[in-house]
Amino acid sequence: MIVNSGNLIVNIRNDIMSRYEKISQIGQGTFGKVYKVKNQANELRALKIIAKKNFTIQNEIENMKKLDHPNIMAVYEIAQDEQFYYIISQLCDGIELFEEIHRRIKSNKPFSEEEVRFIFKQILSGIAYAHDKNIIHRDIKPENILIDPTDKHIKIIDWGLSKDITNIDFIQQKIGTIDYAAPEVLLEKGYDKKCDLWSCGVILYILLSGETPFPGQNTDEIEKRIISQRFNMKQKIWKTISKEAKNLLKNLLQQNPSKRLSALQALESEWIQRKSDVGLQEISFQEMTFRIQHISNFRCESKLVQATLHLMIQQNLSQEQYKQLRITFQKLDKNGDGKLSMEELKEYCQNGMDIMDLFSRIDTDKNGFIEFTEFLTAAVDMKKLASADQLKQAFQLLDLNGDGYLEIEEIKKIFNGKIQVQEEQQWDQLLLEMDENGDGKISLKEYQEAIAKFIDSQKNSSDIHSSNRFQEFEPYISKKVKVNESPYKLRNRQQK
Repeated sequence: MIVNSGNLIVNIRNDIMSRYEKISQIGQGTFGKVYKVKNQANELRALKIIAKKNFTIQNEIENMKKLDHPNIMAVYEIAQDEQFYYIISQLCDGIELFEEIHRRIKSNKPFSEEEVRFIFKQILSGIAYAHDKNIIHRDIKPENILIDPTDKHIKIIDWGLSKDITNIDFIQQKIGTIDYAAPEVLLEKGYDKKCDLWSCGVILYILLSGETPFPGQNTDEIEKRIISQRFNMKQKIWKTISKEAKNLLKNLLQQNPSKRLSALQALESEWIQRKSDVGLQEISFQEMTFRIQHISNFRCESKLVQATLHLMIQQNLSQEQYKQLRITFQKLDKNGDGKLSMEELKEYCQNGMDIMDLFSRIDTDKNGFIEFTEFLTAAVDMKKLASADQLKQAFQLLDLNGDGYLEIEEIKKIFNGKIQVQEEQQWDQLLLEMDENGDGKISLKEYQEAIAKFIDSQKNSSDIHSSNRFQEFEPYISKKVKVNESPYKLRNRQQK
């Protein structure tokens, strides 16, 4: 029995607005609206309301459950009524990369090559992680990437067209946005994960040059240029770009998918792995020592407690706490693949630490890596996130029928997929982890006592509060576009 690191997306049966307070509308698109909301712990989240008549969200939600990465927006809760879907997600600091590109072009302040490298490495990291889970995005474009201009951290959003290709060799559905669509997608001859890498190549071209590689006055003209792979690298700007960056670009905008780099190969390329100070944020020795100490103290045998801790992270971790921990995680993640290996963690551990034992305690899904939520759970001071009131709110979220108890069927519905069992009887074992009086159900008192027992078992350590304060930016809805439409208005320099 293991606890997977992916998102625990809770299906809310009651009115979701009874749990959230609307603060302001922060985005609107063809398919719905986005609001900034505050939950019962007074933490900010995003609420996306989508009309059911437009599409179903089931495919997107199932895929999002598997994605646990600092450069991929996390979804926490969903609800629905007769007309709408309601999706609660992380409130991402940032604006669309599309808007930031235009702002820089208009102000004549283009990205430096090192800034591009830092941004693009994050994009590749998120895509490589998704591909490792056999999920392809199919609509990678600047409108679906949020960037925080203060530190250039990015989040890949809008996975509505994503596809799980486990046991699927090729897909033939023509889908996405024309300007970023790979030749094999347009030709409908079958495509796989490599279609996302072509889209990444188009974004890299735009970031480096400020121009689109396949301009055209209409859809047919753009499509012909893409299929013929005619893109120009003779402008003056390309003389200032390094050979390594241009080599990566050419290997991404490779018409033959079998010759095109995979996301992992691109992430491991010489240009991406080049050391640079751009984008890096210093972490004090005290902060890193504190986090590593918390990690080394983490020990939780109960699978139901582990899953609950993941839920408490989602519900109660503040924007500032999240940002501090995310920066620490990415400092540890030397190769930028969005997960920590034993070698990466070993570099910061003190002599005498049993690194293999430590690693096995944090790696709850036993896949050989510490993924983002696993790291957050071990590194955070859980006392700050699991007070009696906060645990009561979490309990009520899990108590689907509202009878004041967690029963085996409720545990199955909530945690199925999050907790992976090999045999059906293991669900009964989970119940017994908290059912102290043996009545076949878990009361609020038993639930609170089980979590409190875990917290008390951890060594006392005081949190470190950063003096940094971060400007808050708001997310925007990003329009989904059929492949035969081309809303992209980035002009090349001759068209300005």
